[in-house]
Parts: sequence; C-alpha cells; structure tokens
Amino acid sequence: MSNKNSNDDDLSLKRYQSQVHVLQSMIPGNAKQGETRQFHIHEIVEITGKDEKEVQRSLYVLEGHKFVAPFPPGDFTSKTWSVTETGIKAAKMLKKSNMTLL
Repeated sequence: MSNKNSNDDDLSLKRYQSQVHVLQSMIPGNAKQGETRQFHIHEIVEITGKDEKEVQRSLYVLEGHKFVAPFPPGDFTSKTWSVTETGIKAAKMLKKSNMTLL
C-alpha cells in the first residue's frame, strides 16, 4: 500500500471515529425511544473535545444517515442539533457490538 493510501485510510478512520464519538455524546446512558434533547454545538464540542469544524462535519455526515437532525428542521447552518430515534438505535447497536471506538 502506498503512503498516500495509508494516510487516506488513517484520515477516514479518524473521521469515522469522530462521527461515532459525536453520536454517542448525544445519547443519554439509558435513552429510550422519544427521550432525546437538543444540543448546542458548543456542548458537543465540550463533551467530545473535538473542534467545532470537526463536530460540524460529523453532524453533516450523521444527518445524511438520519442519525441526527438540525433544529429547526432543514436548517443546516443551525448550531442546535438532536439525535433521532434512528440515531439512538444505531448507537445502541454500536455499543452492543463493542464498536464504540472511544
């Protein structure tokens, strides 16, 4: 494998880990369906220790998978986000399979 491919793989893995970390940071420990809350992006930055641009990038990707949603709905410049029911299910599946990567 060339050095460029290795660096690309490392970057992809780091971004994936960041997305998982952002998603899990938005889930209360024992969240059930319908138990979500809104997070200001600065809260997510504080919880994860990631910079705001990385958190925003992760939120965009997670939104594409329907794991999170901006508030108000459809406002992708929003600084307020919440995890969706699909996101809760995905985070629980990751946790059960020990794929937390945190």
